[in-house]
Amino acid sequence: MLQIVQGALVRNGEKSEATLANVVDALRDIWADANIALAPELSNLRVPDLKLRSTRELGEALEALRVASGYKFQWRKALPNTGSSLTSVGLTVANAPGAWSNGSSDPMFATYLYPFDGGNITVNVTNLPAATYDFYIYGHEATDAGNSTYELAAGGQSYGSLTTGTAPGWNTTVWQEGVQYVRFTNVTVTAGQPVTITVLPGEGGYAVISGLQIARVATSAPVAAREAAGYLIDVQFCALANEGGLNARKRGVAAIGQTTNDFWNAYSRDGTDGSFLIFGALAKLKLACGTVAPATGLPKQPAGESSLYVLAPGIDSQSNPFRRARIAGHNTLDQPGQIDSQANPLRRARRIAEVFNMSGYLDHLPQKDSNEVNRTLEEIKATVLEILDSLKGSNVSDNDRPQFQFHPGTRLLVVTGPPDAIEIARKVVGALTGSPGSFGGGSSPEPDATSAAQEAVVRRYGLRPLGARPPAPAQPAPLNPPPAPASPAEQPR
Repeated sequence: MLQIVQGALVRNGEKSEATLANVVDALRDIWADANIALAPELSNLRVPDLKLRSTRELGEALEALRVASGYKFQWRKALPNTGSSLTSVGLTVANAPGAWSNGSSDPMFATYLYPFDGGNITVNVTNLPAATYDFYIYGHEATDAGNSTYELAAGGQSYGSLTTGTAPGWNTTVWQEGVQYVRFTNVTVTAGQPVTITVLPGEGGYAVISGLQIARVATSAPVAAREAAGYLIDVQFCALANEGGLNARKRGVAAIGQTTNDFWNAYSRDGTDGSFLIFGALAKLKLACGTVAPATGLPKQPAGESSLYVLAPGIDSQSNPFRRARIAGHNTLDQPGQIDSQANPLRRARRIAEVFNMSGYLDHLPQKDSNEVNRTLEEIKATVLEILDSLKGSNVSDNDRPQFQFHPGTRLLVVTGPPDAIEIARKVVGALTGSPGSFGGGSSPEPDATSAAQEAVVRRYGLRPLGARPPAPAQPAPLNPPPAPASPAEQPR
């Protein structure tokens, strides 16, 4: 179907130079309904060898071409949704980079997003047609106290604040207003007005959001018939790049709905470069009544409908407009496993998170005031950075350095950075606390090896290991195990 031999493109029995521009022209001939946009600086990029015997999807051909080029470009499908039920409605999400699960059996309600800094989440809904709407907002952490407060405003008018429940029994799919979700009724939207939802921390200390339903109100109908008006948009907030259930997709009804195949748009906190989005967006939301594949809950693409595919410079290219993109809402088609390839330039851009429970170690400090805690955490940070510098020398860039954030309320230390930096942090904290890591992931070394490694790190960097005795007070108080943290932490990837 498509053949490149020693830098020559074989096409209709003739040979031409296998530049990316020529190869894309050949793909346009094969997929006549597809629109392929090629960045001008990629036109003369040469592809040495490639043979595609058969493929039904343009995406498969583009991915094979990307690999054959040595990962010198990236591509994406620019339309996130397809079908006759696309709308012009979009949303933006600010300050919701964290993702966690509350264990619910419902895929939408089970995953929630939250801020790392304990602040508020802001969701703006744009381009809603002028009408009256009801808004259903879902969210709850894994504990009874893990509720949130939601405020809604439209066109400068506030519709007040509502709070989800804190009593036992919230973790059920028998939906109850004021328990798993809140409802703002009869919200009037005029053309061009955004609707702003502000999520505030609840009793658990974090603002969380799991789902959103926007239902147009049939103003002449009773409240019980509002969902029959036909205009319903469903959105779930999740982490599509994560495993462990945080990427599960929902279909069907929640507190309201139309059929068991209702489509749910998915806002993911994951950026295209492996980052966690502080600000993201989702465009052209699809109505719940759209054409949906029952087996997957994903939208079907109508036959003959054209789609736009964008080819841009690779992730490491300074000219790449997507290099530091922080906008979600597009289908990035990098497949699982490619990110770990040594040849893949995306690997160097990947950042992950690791969470360490520092309660046990901090409880053994001779002084437990904030100055002593901060000094100890700065020692840990300096140790990790010193080891990283000694391993990489002058090759350390700002992107190689991890970021540290300590949450005093939960006594959790969150470290985000490239996998090699996270591994160093894991070993340093493990040497202090007597644990090889935090939150699982990988096998533990043999006890003798662990002890030797801990002793070497502690001796080399002058740190105080867990269990090292400080100067004994006259009457030492018994050490009680600290309570398990109730607040969410970032899911390791």
